[in-house]
Amino acid sequence: MAKKIEGEMSFLEHLEIMRWHLLRSLAAIIIFALVAFVFKDIVFDTIILAPKEPGFPTNRWLCQLGDLLGLKRICINQDPFSLQTVKMAEQFSMHIIVSMISRSSSMMFPS
Repeated sequence: MAKKIEGEMSFLEHLEIMRWHLLRSLAAIIIFALVAFVFKDIVFDTIILAPKEPGFPTNRWLCQLGDLLGLKRICINQDPFSLQTVKMAEQFSMHIIVSMISRSSSMMFPS
């Protein structure tokens, strides 16, 4: 067997380090997904569905621009609307999916 050079790791030592990285990553994903699941009102109402409200800044700016340019057609979302689900358990499954996605996006775009 070849003599081990100082600082080198065996294949099993690499696997052990990778295992701990995977376990910590999985724990972080689960914890942050649970936090997003618990604070669903903030995630859905403030972040995801905010553009559907007439008071959303982009909707107001488009209306102001439309008034300046005489284009009433770019003034969108002035009538509030509600969303309707048509499949059974769709709201709950969407809640779970968004919780997982919100964790993934917080990993990609750290603050």
